[in-house]
Amino acid sequence: MTGVTFSDRNLLEAPFRPEEQQLVELWKHFETVGDNAKEQTTKMVSWMLTFAGGILSYVFGFTFFRDKGSIFCLHDPAIAYAGSLTGAVICGLTIAMIREFKYHTYRNWWRATQCKNNVPRLHLLVTGSQHIAPLGPQETFEPEDSRVASIFRLFYVVSGGFLAFHMAVFAMHWFRIQQC
Repeated sequence: MTGVTFSDRNLLEAPFRPEEQQLVELWKHFETVGDNAKEQTTKMVSWMLTFAGGILSYVFGFTFFRDKGSIFCLHDPAIAYAGSLTGAVICGLTIAMIREFKYHTYRNWWRATQCKNNVPRLHLLVTGSQHIAPLGPQETFEPEDSRVASIFRLFYVVSGGFLAFHMAVFAMHWFRIQQC
C-alpha cells in the first residue's frame, strides 16, 4: 500500500466505530452492486452483438452469396429488409441498454465513493492516500479507474458500428441493387 506509513498501520487495524461500520457496509454494498452491473453489461452486450452479427452474416449469406452470381445480386429482398431492420433494432436496444447500465454502475460507484470519503481510515485503506478529493455531483462522476469508462465507450463504438452496418445493408436493398 503506497502512502501508508508504519504509524498509520495501528490506526488502520483499530475497529471502526459503529457509525463508521455502517458506512463501510454501505461502501461494500454499493461497490459490489456497481461491479455486478458492469459485469452484466459486458455479458449482455457480448450476447446481443453476437446475435446482431449472426443476423448480419445470415442476411449477407442468404441474399448475396446464395448463388455464384455477383455480390451485388439480391436474391430475396424480404429477408434482406427483415434481417437488416431486426439487426438495427437489436443494436439500438443494445445502445439503450449500455446507457442504462452505465448510469446504474456509475451511480452505485458514486455512492460507494461518498461512503468511502466519509470514513477517512477507509479511504486511506482503499486508496493508500490521505488526500480526499471533493466529490462532485453524480452527473459528472467518472470512476477512479479510467479503463472502466473506456470499456463503456468501446461498447458504444462497437454497437454503433453494427448499427451502421445493418443500416447500410438496408439502404443497399432499398435502392434496389440488381435483383436476380
